[in-house]
Amino acid sequence: MLAGCAASPPPPPPPSVWGDVVVAGTTEQTSAPALIAAGERTTLAWVGAGGAGVHHDAVAILNGSISPVVTLPLPPVSPRNSRLFPAASVRNGHLLWLDVDNDGVSQLFTALVDESLGIFRGPLAVSESGALCFDGFRRQDGGVDVLWASVDDTLHGATIDPGGRVLRVRELMDNAGCPAVTRTFDAPYVLWQSDDALFAGRFVGAGLLDVLAVAEAPAYGEADRIRELRAGSDGTRLYTFWNISRADSTDETWFTGGLPGEMWPAPRRLTVTPDETARFDTTLNTGITFTATESANGFMTAWAAPLRGVTGVLPVAAEINGDRLSIIYLQNGAVVGYQEVLPARPLLGSPELQLDTDRHLYLTWGEPTEVGPAQMKLTSTRDLLSENVR
Repeated sequence: MLAGCAASPPPPPPPSVWGDVVVAGTTEQTSAPALIAAGERTTLAWVGAGGAGVHHDAVAILNGSISPVVTLPLPPVSPRNSRLFPAASVRNGHLLWLDVDNDGVSQLFTALVDESLGIFRGPLAVSESGALCFDGFRRQDGGVDVLWASVDDTLHGATIDPGGRVLRVRELMDNAGCPAVTRTFDAPYVLWQSDDALFAGRFVGAGLLDVLAVAEAPAYGEADRIRELRAGSDGTRLYTFWNISRADSTDETWFTGGLPGEMWPAPRRLTVTPDETARFDTTLNTGITFTATESANGFMTAWAAPLRGVTGVLPVAAEINGDRLSIIYLQNGAVVGYQEVLPARPLLGSPELQLDTDRHLYLTWGEPTEVGPAQMKLTSTRDLLSENVR
């Protein structure tokens, strides 16, 4: 630097491309709303409660406006873990959830939600021998291939057709844990933890092929709890994320990843150190994102939620240092990018991250409040609401 010349101040950070936060509703639970992300129409659903008891609630965002909250005409008892999958039209969706049957056994249920937020078909029981957890693939025909673990640790699968009918229920694997599904550019995969090992297998509809123990699970004590296993892909590699609540009430995310059919490195804490002097091209409609690396001194993460879908770089929504929501980007097995979304209260459950056909990201989460029910929130890199209805 020349003597007498002051250093130029760094440029101001670029404006965020993330839009306003939409509060879709309130409820006494903190799971993220289930989501169907589409440019034409966005649908959210969650478990609500009121004078009439527990119920499923839903809203739709269309043409810049959000509908009133609709209570779906379903008779749940103790519903949890709701998921939405697009049907043959973005105006329809498959709602899947866990609930207890007449004998008090946890089972998997489905219903087809129509464009008016009514129920076209359902509820229908998918499982018969119990279901503890589930995940699923959207089918190209508008159906769903769903997988679940039963109470005896057997992995089951079923196909739900575009009209919401349950077809081809089958057993896939004994001694398997909760499934987490993803796909590379070449094939769909299922991952699960059994005992202290992580397994991966290629999904072929009627079964699993090339099943391999790819890594050990993270270490955890008797009082620690694995809250959720999630899977993602950068198109070539598979990734697995463990969201863990420790005995001291802290939350952590551990992850590992690798190529199908190969052994993976041991899981490690997911951390991120942004470099705000260098830009990273996500190839998505996310605006300006910074490069980033992993570091023991970096931001600590919790409640990681990888993108449900597949792109050449894997976006992962996560809580950062307990006070903000951010997107971390992974590629070739490592952290490569970072984008802060907004400040947020500490989460008590994972967010939900999806991509529409125009490559815009959608993020939902349940945010606790100081007093009263949690708020079901949504933000997106697409402008969802008109100015007069914000």
